[in-house]
Amino acid sequence: MYVGDLEGVLPAEFDFQGVCDALEVVGGGVYCAGNPNTRRIRFNLASGGVYRNLAELIEYQKANQTELPVRFALQDIGYRYAGDASNAPNDVLGYLDMVQLAALVKNLADYATSAELYRNFVVRPDARFRIRMQYDVADLRPIPDLQGFVRDFISSEYHSAEKKDIARDSLAEIVGSREEVSLGEVASSFERISKSARTSYAMLLSKFSVASVRKEIDKQNLEDTLRLNKTFSEIQNQLLALPAALLIAGATIEVGKAYKNAAVLIGVTIFAILMWLLIHNQRSSVLAIQAEVDTRKANLKDQPELVSAQYSEQFQKLGVRVKKQLQTLMVVRGLVILALAVVLYAVVDSANDGRLSEGLIALFRLAFCLNGSP
Repeated sequence: MYVGDLEGVLPAEFDFQGVCDALEVVGGGVYCAGNPNTRRIRFNLASGGVYRNLAELIEYQKANQTELPVRFALQDIGYRYAGDASNAPNDVLGYLDMVQLAALVKNLADYATSAELYRNFVVRPDARFRIRMQYDVADLRPIPDLQGFVRDFISSEYHSAEKKDIARDSLAEIVGSREEVSLGEVASSFERISKSARTSYAMLLSKFSVASVRKEIDKQNLEDTLRLNKTFSEIQNQLLALPAALLIAGATIEVGKAYKNAAVLIGVTIFAILMWLLIHNQRSSVLAIQAEVDTRKANLKDQPELVSAQYSEQFQKLGVRVKKQLQTLMVVRGLVILALAVVLYAVVDSANDGRLSEGLIALFRLAFCLNGSP
């Protein structure tokens, strides 16, 4: 007879066989056997979730080591569990924590072997080990920080993949060069595992701190500002050539010398075309910078509002600078057109012996007289 069995004698006024048949219908393995001669009925208390002590609870059914029964009772301390562990003694709390630790190990492991007796890990090529999902009653004690660790590293969806990798690395660090450890050994070292994981995660977060984000944004904005300034500085020498081109054209164009004037016009036209292409290229560069700024601004919006709101003003200033640079390039393009138009006018006027200028002067005088007359 198993030590957890209980026997009793059925009183004579009850139908022995009828009671035994009814117990079999109830099921659950509680009813073991009955002897009609002695009217003794034997029950298996463990099948009904009643155990003499915690040792019997984890030894009678191995599944209890990793799966929490819906309810159970311990005779030696008179404790009953039915989902509420608020008044549980320390050894029972240790058992509940151990079951939760087993669930944590299952979540972190790569695969199971030997009917799930072992949970195998391949953290790195040099970190391969397995955890035997067994422990003794002597291993049962409350596990510090287990609840918080599960909440922060398993249940949380924020940085979930990174947190899982960190937890596995911390576990591998504790296991060291051993190929196999028991769940009880993991429980005894869990405080070190938790501390190591939290330290590693803090180092990960330091890469995404507000200070580092601000530093990166400031750096990128400064680079964009320098690139914007460069788009104008690269053509400033050519811009200085505009008044020089006008002076040379004005001093070279002569009345009655059509070929010489045509050569001047062709030269200025070529200069204007090259300037036009250069301005177009610089404008494309500014638009590319604007696209990069818009992309970084959109990525920043994916961050929490408290973070993104701090940098919205910086992006607005950068946007104003981009707009101003585009306007500056448009002004430069207008100046090139104006220079070409002035030279073209001078050449046409010289080809007509100055009559075009005389006509325009006469037209202005007429307009002035008409405007000044009562």
